[in-house]
Amino acid sequence: MWAVLLNEETRGGGARQRAATAQKNAQLPPEQAVEAARQAALRMLDRSAHSTKMVADKLANLGFRSEVIAEILGRFERVGLLDDQAYGQMLVRTRFAERGLVGIALEQELQRRGLDPKLATQIDADDAYEKAQELAFRRGYKAGKSRDANLRSLYGFLARKGYSPGICARVARQVVEKYESSI
Repeated sequence: MWAVLLNEETRGGGARQRAATAQKNAQLPPEQAVEAARQAALRMLDRSAHSTKMVADKLANLGFRSEVIAEILGRFERVGLLDDQAYGQMLVRTRFAERGLVGIALEQELQRRGLDPKLATQIDADDAYEKAQELAFRRGYKAGKSRDANLRSLYGFLARKGYSPGICARVARQVVEKYESSI
C-alpha cells in the first residue's frame, strides 16, 4: 500500500514541476523567453531529429508563448536545423527498413509527427513486396494452427504493417504453401 502512495506522490510531483516550469516560461520577458526556448529546442534536437510540429508542441508544453515558438521555428528552419521534408524522407526509409511499415501504417506515423503523408509513396512496389515476403517468412507458419488460421494470422500481421490486401493474401499463401510442401 505504501508503494502505491509513494508512486502517486512521485507521479504528481513531476506534473507539478512541469506545470511550474511552464508557468515560469510563460512569464519570462521576451528576450529571455526566446533564449530559453532556443535552448530547449536545441536540447531536443541534440537527442534526435524532430519535425517542426514536434518541436512546436514541446515548446508549447513548456509554456512558451506562440510568438516565441514561431520565432524559434523560423530561425531553425532558415539555418537548416528543422527540415520536415528531409526528416520525413529519413523516417520513411528507417521505418520501412527496420519495421517494414508501408502504406497506411506509414502515413499514420507521418501524420502523428505533423509530416506530409504523401511521403509514404516513395517506397517502391517491388521493394514493398520483397519486404512483405521477408517479414512473413520470418514470422513463419505456426505448426499448431490450422491452414486457415495461419493464413489469417499472416494476412493480419502484414495488413497491420500497411501492406495492400493483394500483397497480404499472396504472401500469406506463399508462406503456407511453402510450409505445406516441405511436410
